[in-house]
Amino acid sequence: MTNSKFIKGMLGATALSALVAETAWAQNDFTTAGTTVSNTFTLNYEVNDTPQAQIDNTATPTDFNVDRLVNVTVSSLGDTFAVADQDDVLLPFVVVNNGNDEHAYLLDFEQATDDDFNTDAATTAPDIIFYDESDDTDNDGVLSAAERAAGTPQSYNTTTGAVNVPVLSADERAFVFVRQNIPAGRVDTDTGGVLLYADTQSITGGTGTSLVFTETLGDTNGNDANPLTVENVLADEDGPASAANDGATDGAHSARGNYIIENPNVTASKEVFGVAAATDGTCDAIPAAGSYTKPTANTEYFTPNSCVEYVIEVNNSGSTNATNIDLTDILPPNLTFREAEVRGSLVLPTAAPAGNLSAPAAGSVCDGTATTCNVALTNATLASGSAATPTVGYLVIRATIN
Repeated sequence: MTNSKFIKGMLGATALSALVAETAWAQNDFTTAGTTVSNTFTLNYEVNDTPQAQIDNTATPTDFNVDRLVNVTVSSLGDTFAVADQDDVLLPFVVVNNGNDEHAYLLDFEQATDDDFNTDAATTAPDIIFYDESDDTDNDGVLSAAERAAGTPQSYNTTTGAVNVPVLSADERAFVFVRQNIPAGRVDTDTGGVLLYADTQSITGGTGTSLVFTETLGDTNGNDANPLTVENVLADEDGPASAANDGATDGAHSARGNYIIENPNVTASKEVFGVAAATDGTCDAIPAAGSYTKPTANTEYFTPNSCVEYVIEVNNSGSTNATNIDLTDILPPNLTFREAEVRGSLVLPTAAPAGNLSAPAAGSVCDGTATTCNVALTNATLASGSAATPTVGYLVIRATIN
């Protein structure tokens, strides 16, 4: 990147501020670089009430060509919450061409120096992927999880013969994701800052994977040059990245996003209670969701034909949801399975991956193997809680003693 004094034309500091204040998906509709603006005049006059020959410049109009406004903007689309030792975590940004001509963009990132940890290279290469503007189907300037799943991720690559970098027309944007691994041992609220920067490139030849480009340099001879010469006018602001990677009016811009540690704190325990039943050799139905209360004491002896209730209690006192919870309980011999239900705050999602509770048929005689009496909970979710008020869910199983 090369700094250049920004003095071209009448676009001053106030105008620059107005440009960068636009939202990431606003349309500037600037006149395209290289457009010839042609103007003529006519002058008619009289001498002693006698019309004289018209003076005009129709044959030689006054022309100028619109210069190339080079103004890239990088914005964070929000911080990403992650857990310690998590792989391939995405951090979202958007890169916008706020100029008036097409450009390619080199991308890279640096680690913040005022945070708690540095991220590690992603398990799945590369460390940067991007999506086209067309993947933002609702055109709200943010790529939702659903849009990302339906869209086409592109692997950023600058290798000769395999080039794949964002190429943006004027007003176009690309959604960029930094992909990183989170180191182990991080605790709640720890922050790892990443600064993504984009450097403007002028396309000099080739297409697709054979694209050829070079750094876009600013005009160096001021605004007194030939008005028909299309000059590069660098108008980007200074971003938070280091001076080596981003400065004012250098053709580059940057933004910071953060990985924030939000660890779950999940514990589980299992208890068994003797519970009274209306009919000997059976169990009453487990109370419905919303009315179930975990027993605190036995209400029946553990004798043959009596009912027992196993309660597996799952607690989340962490600051983030626990997801994809899989829980398996194989009932021992000497029992006959009666019923199993999820209660409390354990949730079985209906969206993929959907949660499920599978259990043997009521009346199945258990032999201590998964073949006869396997109760399995898959893909359940337990919302975040706190140490003072953990979120609690239960897997409740009832059986009778043979």
